[in-house]
Amino acid sequence: MTSEVQTKAGRSDATARPKIHLDPVGFWSYARDNEDLSEGRLADILRQIKAELASRFGRLEIFQDTSSMRHGDAWETRIRESITRSTFFIPILTPHFLRSKWCMQEVEWFLEREQQLFDAYPDLPRTSRIFPILYVDIEGATSIRPDLVAKLNARNWFDMSEMRYAERVDVGEVGRAIGDYAKSIRTLLMIEVETPLSAEEREALLREAEAAAKAEREEQDARKRALEEAERIRALAEEEAREQARIAAKAAALAAEVQQHDDHVAALAALSARLDAGLAHSCAQAELREKLAAADAEAKHQRDLARSARGERNKRRLRRILVATGWVIGVAVTLLALPVVYFSVFPPAPRDGGNEQTSVTGNLAGNMTVDIRSAPPSPAKPRFAAEEWITEQPWAVGAKCGSSVSFSIEGNDLIVDQGDAPERHAIDAAQSTDDRLVADGLTLSRTPARSAADSRMTMIYPDFKVEVLPCATRR
Repeated sequence: MTSEVQTKAGRSDATARPKIHLDPVGFWSYARDNEDLSEGRLADILRQIKAELASRFGRLEIFQDTSSMRHGDAWETRIRESITRSTFFIPILTPHFLRSKWCMQEVEWFLEREQQLFDAYPDLPRTSRIFPILYVDIEGATSIRPDLVAKLNARNWFDMSEMRYAERVDVGEVGRAIGDYAKSIRTLLMIEVETPLSAEEREALLREAEAAAKAEREEQDARKRALEEAERIRALAEEEAREQARIAAKAAALAAEVQQHDDHVAALAALSARLDAGLAHSCAQAELREKLAAADAEAKHQRDLARSARGERNKRRLRRILVATGWVIGVAVTLLALPVVYFSVFPPAPRDGGNEQTSVTGNLAGNMTVDIRSAPPSPAKPRFAAEEWITEQPWAVGAKCGSSVSFSIEGNDLIVDQGDAPERHAIDAAQSTDDRLVADGLTLSRTPARSAADSRMTMIYPDFKVEVLPCATRR
């Protein structure tokens, strides 16, 4: 899932995720009574729909309980599992269908499955994946689940109520109508969607979203506190301005009183009291200036924290882009290097028509070699197709082709002679082919050579396997 991570909340800054098609798996839902009464027409309709869809997808699966259920399967469990795998649903609407408990249950299960597809693939269009076929008119028919019937009424129907008596469904107007119906299903299945997120990706995205939300909340709280502090400071400044205005008014009144009173001493005492009050206010003003400076410092600190958080997010984003780019480059380099490494380790062997020798792995003695020499064509057709390359080629056992082993055919038996008591194996003519002889407990086969170095014959016993290699490799 090399991909762009996507959730309902949105899309990350990574590259786009690869596109896929949903599997063409359908579910055919119908009432058994209707199948019996249709005299095989419903089965013909299903085959025609499958043929129309298979011509586009090549592979197609439509579950039908009468043909897809094996003997002994748990009926309800198997149907539920099949609906869970389906990507489209074809209900055959009849009065019997509406009164069937299990047909209504299948509709409810697929509605849940449809919602699961929408949740798993956020970019999948919210188009109905139910394609009802109206086979018998249901007007006025009662249902055990009216709520589900109302949901089916909201979907587009394919009306076959007037065409169900046709002799054939693959020709004429009926065939064209079924073709158009299958085309609507095919159009839906050809929609490409992004591959779903893995559990690890969803968890990582959730953690990242929670961290981002937490940082955003902290930033908003800091801004709110800064605004509240600034508002409080402005209120203090306004109060100070009002106090200064009062002091100025009192000072002006005092000056007028001094000019009017002859008692300069009393005027001076009153003035001294006013001056003391002004001094106290000046101290308060100095304290206010200190608080303003502290508030400015706190606001600057909060701005620095916000800038740092944004920088960390940008760094994480850049790291993710670099890692994704590194993976893409690494995979491309690996794919380009694989052929070079393969041909350097396994160079093509030169074509050589000389003798061949084999090495053996298994529980035979030492090594087995075979010297394949040309033999004149058999004048008569052999009893078994493999008789020519088994009986007309000498075989040998030993590191240097010293000891012989022979194969022969007597009647319906294959005789294997390794120098001790010969072994007799009954030949299975039904399983034997031109390049493989199957006997009781023994399979002797030949693989066509791609090159002289790759020419080989294989002898398989029940408990070991012998691969035959060119004789020259053992010299």
